[in-house]
This record gives sequence, structure tokens and C-alpha cells, in this order.
Amino acid sequence: MTGAASTRQTSCLIPAPARPVRSVISRTAHWTLALLRLGHVLALASLTAFAACKPGPRSEVVVVLDSSFSVPDELNTITFTVTDSSGQPQRSEALLFGPSQSALPVTLSILGEDARSESVVQLAITGSLDGTEVFSRRGQLRLAAGQRRVFPIGLFRECLECGPECTEPACGTFNVSAQDLERLTGVLPGVTNPFTGTCLGQGTCARPTALSLGANAEETCMIDPEGQLRCFSAALNGEPRFDRRQLKAVGMGDGFGCAIEDGNDNPGTVMCWGKGDNGQLGNNSTSDQAAPVLVRNPDQEALVGVVELAVGARHACALTEEGDVYCWGDNRRGQVTGAAPATGPEQLTRAQAVVGLEDVRAIGAGAAHSCAVQGDGTLFCFGDRTEGQSGGGASPDASAALIEVTFPDPPPTSIEALALGDAHTCALSRNGQVFCWGRNVDGEAGVAGEAGPIVLPRLHLGVTSAQSIAAGAAHTCVASGTRLLCWGRGTGGQLGQVIDATSNPVQITLLSGVRALGLGTAHTCVAVDRGSVQCFGDNSALPMGREAAAGGTTPFPIIDFADPP
Repeated sequence: MTGAASTRQTSCLIPAPARPVRSVISRTAHWTLALLRLGHVLALASLTAFAACKPGPRSEVVVVLDSSFSVPDELNTITFTVTDSSGQPQRSEALLFGPSQSALPVTLSILGEDARSESVVQLAITGSLDGTEVFSRRGQLRLAAGQRRVFPIGLFRECLECGPECTEPACGTFNVSAQDLERLTGVLPGVTNPFTGTCLGQGTCARPTALSLGANAEETCMIDPEGQLRCFSAALNGEPRFDRRQLKAVGMGDGFGCAIEDGNDNPGTVMCWGKGDNGQLGNNSTSDQAAPVLVRNPDQEALVGVVELAVGARHACALTEEGDVYCWGDNRRGQVTGAAPATGPEQLTRAQAVVGLEDVRAIGAGAAHSCAVQGDGTLFCFGDRTEGQSGGGASPDASAALIEVTFPDPPPTSIEALALGDAHTCALSRNGQVFCWGRNVDGEAGVAGEAGPIVLPRLHLGVTSAQSIAAGAAHTCVASGTRLLCWGRGTGGQLGQVIDATSNPVQITLLSGVRALGLGTAHTCVAVDRGSVQCFGDNSALPMGREAAAGGTTPFPIIDFADPP
């Protein structure tokens, strides 16, 4: 990599700072920022603003540039141009790079109007291929003396291609944790970002994609951008399963599924279909149903106001907007009522409120256990605990009551999401940490060197800055920007590698950000920003549809909503 000459148009020469701050353009995978993607360009520039010809407190701008253009086939030069408030260029720096060169340090000095009070910094960034411009972006920042600001810029191919019809979230929305920024740039958490969500003036640019995913051993289902349920199996290849719209979430159990319907006529109702022998359809019956039926409460009325759904092997739970939890189906381990089976029925055919839970904000369901996070941050689990998955120690008996899960010191800041497998449980905290416990024979709890059971939550040291989480039967995946990290059982290729088992995360790098996750018994599916749903793993039972062949370790697009057939 080489650097082009710099030019100044000013009569005042500014000496380089004694401790230069480096600007690095890199496309190597060791960067841990959540926005880094395969074949993308990451530029991290720290620019220093000085008072013209007089000393003053130094202000800094950290520039984070993310581009989807490949190097060097589509891009080989990036030019930074610094301009003062009058529009006069103060400095221009062109960075050249090739396939064997991964990083180049450079120091840029900015002339501010008066760094002792407030400076106006205008920065233009242009990307070129052999002299032909392929993208450009410019913006303006006001800097107080001694202030640090972040200048994140998204220059994605889809931003250039799509127009105003594109939908949220915006292209260029950066998922960079405060911890990553502080560690990599020295910028303190809470730094303001005036450009997040902008995209070359063309509006927002995420393509339509699946809103929710659910999977089991034999089927993958999703809610499409129009609110329809589409499924892939031996019988279906992406066709709408029912003539129903206005759906917003789906979950899949063993031979049955449930979805939230949120239309004007049915706000927050739940419909289920498939096997009903354990009352898992919630319609006061144990009969199988090919068509969807409404889940009913103890008064035989439709359960309404549901905002979150969790589907286990033969039971399901729903969270209402009031913070109440209702469950139904198989209760042989107390996974529906939160009480010992001897004190309650073996199955409930209608949704029943779980006594003892209130102000709940997140729920999860495993093969035979359930968990809920309350508004005060406490986490309760109930049901099967033979492998320690309910957090109260391993026992051959079902949980006798709600068990409050105790986290190690220091405890997580706040649990935002839960992922429950057959016999393990994982919790995602607000700051991107992941804690897991339960069965660990295949490494699904993320603990190395211990077969388990893991009876208390353990922090997964290999995962940081996670943004979403999901669990299959014996594997777990988290998404962070365009990175997917999976661990546990991998015999079918569901980790992105064919491997018996591992507690160490296997990284799968995608070309677009992850919007939704759906994990089956031996396969993994993701809905990405560019509009497609991509799957990998074992497809012998055709849970990824007929066109995915036998499956494999490379993500295969089973449907693309941005380019429908």
C-alpha cells in the first residue's frame, strides 16, 4: 500500500502533532468492531483540529468508514479531503491499497476556525477505482475545544442502487458498542453521532426481508415482509402456508408452530397449527389441526395483546403487553405452570397465566423448560432441570417452583433476550455479553473442558458485542453486525463447519447485517439486510427446502425478498 502526496491551500503551516493519531484502512478480520464484514473496507481515522497558527485544546474526530465494495476489484483508492467552513480545501490525502496490503497509517491535520471555542470541520470521502469515482460522502461537524466526536460513514453498494422505496433500518446504521469504540479508538461511551442512519441522500436502504424466523428438525418458517407465513419443508418450498397476513412473529416446536397476528381485527392474538396431542395448540383440544386455530385463555376467549412468543418442543408461552406470561401444552415437567407436576395437570389445552411472574419483558422456551426476565432484571426459570437448564442445580425431578437464576459477580447489566435449547439456556445482556448454563456435552453452554451439567450461568468468554441470539436443539448462535458466531453440536454443518462439537464460537461472515435468526435441530438460518434468508447445515429432511440440496456449511439463499421470483 502506498500513500499519495498531500496538498495544503493555506498560508499558515501547522506542524504535525507530537503524538500523531493514526488513520488505518483495513479489511482484515482481526478487527472486532461489529460493523466489519467480509471483503469490506474499514477505515479508522483520528483527525486533530488546531487553532490556526496558535496553540489550543486539541479536538479529535474518529472516522469509521464501512464499505461493501471489494478490494481491489471495485475499489483501490480512498481520498480524504478536509475543508474549512468557507469551503476552502485545507488538506487532501489519497490512500492506495491492493490485495496484499491490509493497513496504512496516516496522520491528517485539520485547520479549525478557533479550537479554543468551536471549530467547524467538513470532511469529504471519495472512493475510486483506477481514477473513476464509485462513491462519495461528505458531512460537517462542529467541534468544541478538546471534544472527541465519532464520524461513522456507510457507503454500501445497496445504498447506491436503491431509491426512496427502501425501508428501515437505514443503510449506514452502525452497530458499534461503546466498549469497542473505547477500546479501539479511545472514544468514551456516549459520544454523539450525527450521521448514523444516513445513506448518500437516497433515503433508507435496507431491502425487505423476513421479519421473524422459526425452525425445527423438518421445517423452516418465516414471516415475509407482507406479514405472510412462508415455510420450507419436504412439502413446501417457500409458498405461503396459509392465506393470512398481518403476522409479525413465528416459532416452531416439534411438529407444530405458532405465530402472532397483529391485524386490526386481531391485535396480538396467537394462532397455532400442527400436532395437538399435548394441548400445544392452546385451543382447548388435543386434536391435530392443519389450519391455524386461535389460542384461548381460561375463559375460552382469544388470548390478546401478545407481543412476544416462545415455542418449546411440546409447549408454548406468550408475553402480553401488560407484562404477563401465559403458557400452554405439555406440563409434565412443570414447564407451563411453574409448579411441580404433582400439583398440576400434565397438560394444559388453554393458555394459563404463570403465577409469580410480573412485569416480564422477555421470555424463552426449551424442550421442557421455560424462562422469563422481569422488569427489575431478575430471571426466573421453571420446568425440567435434569441438566441444570433451569439454573437451580441438576436434579432428576422437575422444578418444584419458579427458580431465580443467580449470575456470577459482576452480574450482567441487563438481560435483553433469552435462547433455550433442548437442555441448555443462554441469556444475552444489554452490553453484548452471553451467559449460558445447562447441558454441555456438545459444548452448547459454551464452557470448554467440562461435560456438564453447568448448573450456574457462565460468561462465554469468546463472545462480545452480540446483538441477537437463538438456540437450536444443541447449538447456539449470536449475531453481531455481519458476523455470526455459533457453537455446540456441529455434525450437520449447522455451525458453518462439520465438527462433532465445540464450545469455541465458529465465525460465519455474511455480506449483510443479520435481521433475524432461526435454528433447527441440525441447521441454521438467518434473515439479512439485503433481503434474503440464508441457511446452512443438514438438509436431509428438507427443512431448508428442495433447492438447497443436501445442505452444507456455506450459507445458501433459500429465498430473496429483494428479488422475488
